[in-house]
Amino acid sequence: MPETTLQLGEAADEADWRALVEQGLKGAAWSRLVGKTADGIALEPLYREPDIHTATDISGMPGAAPFVRGAARGGWLVRQSFAHPDVERTNREILADLEGGVAAIELVIDPTGKDGVAIKSAADLDHALASVIPEAAPVSLDATGEQAAMLLRDKLKGVAVLGTAFNLDPLGAHLRTAADQTEAALAAYLFAAQTTRDLPNARYLRVDARIVHEAGASEAQEIAYALSTAASPTYAASKTAPSASKIAPARSASPSPSAPTR
Repeated sequence: MPETTLQLGEAADEADWRALVEQGLKGAAWSRLVGKTADGIALEPLYREPDIHTATDISGMPGAAPFVRGAARGGWLVRQSFAHPDVERTNREILADLEGGVAAIELVIDPTGKDGVAIKSAADLDHALASVIPEAAPVSLDATGEQAAMLLRDKLKGVAVLGTAFNLDPLGAHLRTAADQTEAALAAYLFAAQTTRDLPNARYLRVDARIVHEAGASEAQEIAYALSTAASPTYAASKTAPSASKIAPARSASPSPSAPTR
């Protein structure tokens, strides 16, 4: 028996969709399609406007006031991470992927070369990004501490397009390396405060939940960690950094690989 599907552009309603799903279930319970998180939260196979009320969401739409969901309205930004220890090979991989459609670059940096690109100096960064135009392919960092951020800042020479991100994560640095949390936070916020004047389009702070995911956290625990981390820089920056009001919006989030992101 041939399968029946809804065609692109064909007028259909939820009843049509549900009838096709019931056909595919072949008598199995609807609950078979309902997933559950580790915290027991049900994930339905279909969410509708009455379930979420996006039309009346006060956060608005991307590219529209109050700009909670981003300043620009557009599609996906295809950003590829690069982590091979050798800077020359990293450069070849970057150029090949840019030709293949990648639109932005994230360098995973580890000066030792154990867990990322072995970038220790401005020359290393120049080799890794040879023939790359940062204004056309925004560069972001996945690194611990401010050294890599300083190298990228100097390379950008006062020009940073939207999508450029230093991604400083003082709490993550504390958890991963046992660095003093207060000192790490102060260094990150001072870097952001001093640099945002010259590079206002860049993002400076990152809320990175991967560390708790790797430690076995559930989805709800990851969200709790991310929210509490996002709140703590606002509190700390208000007491230590001279331009906290400018830094606070310049943050990004990095969910675990299991979490959907746009």
